[in-house]
Amino acid sequence: MTKSDRHISIIDPSIDKRWDEFAISNSFGYIYHTSLWKEIIETAFPHIKAMFLAIINKESDKIIAGLPLYYVKSWLLGNRFVSVPYATACSPLVNDCQELGCFINHILNLNISEFKRTKGFELRNFRKEDKFDLTGMKASTFHKYHYLLLGKNINETMSRFDRHVRQNIKKAEGSNLKLHEVTSENELKIFYKLYVRHRQEHCLPPHPYRFIHLLWEKLYPKGHLDVMLLDYENKFIGGILQLKFKDRVSLELLVTDKNYLNIRPNNMLVWGAIKKAIAEGYNMFDFGRTHVSNNGLLRFKRNWGTIEEDLYMIISPCKPINNIVNQNNAIVKNLLRYLYKPLPLWASKIIGEFVYSHFA
Repeated sequence: MTKSDRHISIIDPSIDKRWDEFAISNSFGYIYHTSLWKEIIETAFPHIKAMFLAIINKESDKIIAGLPLYYVKSWLLGNRFVSVPYATACSPLVNDCQELGCFINHILNLNISEFKRTKGFELRNFRKEDKFDLTGMKASTFHKYHYLLLGKNINETMSRFDRHVRQNIKKAEGSNLKLHEVTSENELKIFYKLYVRHRQEHCLPPHPYRFIHLLWEKLYPKGHLDVMLLDYENKFIGGILQLKFKDRVSLELLVTDKNYLNIRPNNMLVWGAIKKAIAEGYNMFDFGRTHVSNNGLLRFKRNWGTIEEDLYMIISPCKPINNIVNQNNAIVKNLLRYLYKPLPLWASKIIGEFVYSHFA
């Protein structure tokens, strides 16, 4: 197909049904690419607005390539385009590097008054496939991506785990830990309270509750979300939130009470989620992304028999915001620990509201 046979359009996937049909049928398409994710992001974060790009076949009027794009407004960090906010692994829906280049050139040459003061763009978290020749595109990698290909049964999958993981699962199962599926908003609020406390312990601001609630409200009824709590002697000490779409389960949030780490709650939560994914017929369990400097978390994910890949970003023209203030920097981490950890939970939530009104 020649360039004259196609054109780039800006489309609204909440109106144009071609987008979701294309995204879902694409081999790399995931829930992050859909109009449903757009609805959640725009509702939860008023400073973010979607503008999806599509390459259209003029003859058939069908989408042949697509790039979900979000405009992030921030007086603090500068206005910028991001693809895609709060997504783990989210490859552009293109057939080759030429199409990717067309999208990038289109972004750089946008002539819309609303976007005049845009600082640049971040094309985030995509896996480098053979079709992407990134020479000259200044692609960087700050994160690793881990996923587990699920076997036909529990024993086949478990055989790939490191022996320490199997031992920790056995210890957790012998500690009277029980998984409880969240089915009400009251239980979701219990999960969120554990999440806020967990984030504060790691010197990280929590996402606003409205984002977690929107995930629950929009995705749970459609079968695209699971939230589970971990019960120990009639007390909830941890939880897990995961997305479910097509053949993949994606672990998004894993939280535990640090006072119970000796009975291996993390292992129990992950193992319970993997068993559930196998029982429901999913083929992949996604452990999400990890910063390259977080050696402890990298080791934890590797021990589950996962496949490890680099996640790439194409950034123009400067360094990505989330690496300017890098939490893994020892000086920054110690400063955050000193200033942030003593705060009450309500103050942590306020900080989260402020931070996530600028980040994406």
